[in-house]
Amino acid sequence: MIAKLKSANEELYDYLMEIEFMQVDQMVAALDAFEANYSGMHAASLEAISNTFVALRDLQAAWVHEAHDTANLRHERYVDNGEADKDEVPDDLKVVLNDKEGMGTSIDNAREARIAFLDATEDALAKAETAAYNGVLSALRDGEHNRNRERVHEISNLVRAINQTEIDALDSTMDAEDT
Repeated sequence: MIAKLKSANEELYDYLMEIEFMQVDQMVAALDAFEANYSGMHAASLEAISNTFVALRDLQAAWVHEAHDTANLRHERYVDNGEADKDEVPDDLKVVLNDKEGMGTSIDNAREARIAFLDATEDALAKAETAAYNGVLSALRDGEHNRNRERVHEISNLVRAINQTEIDALDSTMDAEDT
């Protein structure tokens, strides 16, 4: 009877490990399918980020063009209308309107600052998206690995420790009764 219990205990171990291996295989397949779909979403997110910033740079270029046109028109109107001599025009505005090249340089400097900001923001968003993507995949794979290790330990503890202790105790009791 004890031999049958020991054999059944080993069969239990094999059966539980077989179930765990099947679960691992199923989880790997599920994780692979998830990763394939999530990779598509990640690529779409990166593309959306890139497209958004391309559009923002296009808007920035249009704004700069418009700003240059407006500055040139203001300068021409100011010079043509002789407003430099009018007292109601503040002195600091006279200085700006008289300096056509300075206005253009200011607009270009503002453009460079905005482009640098857009570049940095795009880079930060893309890095954050990639970090989140990698984090999700790592967490899933690490979580499955830890679950598997815990399950194997649990099976081993049940069969090799708990059940074996009970079988050994029963065997000792039966030996004591036989004597």
